[in-house]
Amino acid sequence: MTGWYLRRAVPWRSVLGCLACGAVVALVVQRWEYTGSTLGPVLVLVTIAGAAFVFDEPAAAVAAVAPRGDRWARSARLTAAVVPLFGAVLLATTTPGPSGGDWIPVLCGLSALVLVSALAVASRGVSRPGSAVASAVVLVGTAPLVTGMFLDVDSPYPAPDLSSAVTGAWYAVAAVCLAGLLRLLLAGPARPAAPHAATGGTRAAPASQRQ
Repeated sequence: MTGWYLRRAVPWRSVLGCLACGAVVALVVQRWEYTGSTLGPVLVLVTIAGAAFVFDEPAAAVAAVAPRGDRWARSARLTAAVVPLFGAVLLATTTPGPSGGDWIPVLCGLSALVLVSALAVASRGVSRPGSAVASAVVLVGTAPLVTGMFLDVDSPYPAPDLSSAVTGAWYAVAAVCLAGLLRLLLAGPARPAAPHAATGGTRAAPASQRQ
């Protein structure tokens, strides 16, 4: 049942599109290895961004009242995030540049951040949070690469190594985001709005008041 649901519910075209973009960046780094320190973070960001699309649910209102419930649907969708996350790990650890082990804390922090962000937006009633979350992750994630060219600050990415402070910060981000993700998964579905509030109408007065 879970496999059938995931094959039809998850927008795999968007997820695999992000993986394809990451693979293209990996090929560029393979060809010009000196770009690894700069394009390595871009590769990781665009690949992990694909995990944001697993919570896209055009029929969110229907899923919330389905027999298995909205909680089951979100938990099942979370398992689909293994595909982009595994792709990010594989590409980051096999592409020339910083050593694979240095990417582990970055991958942990970014993965948890993307998932909790997408689920939090979906919990607010947004049926397709993937595009907004994925775009924000890539744009905000690449900002340190630009600012690092002008300011002498520690990079949050391996360039070529991570400092102990940055490593601890990434693991802290992962822990906080995983706690938030667990809380969102265990929370019940949002209470639907009253019909008169959703349609902008007014509640009809009782018969005794109309007389």
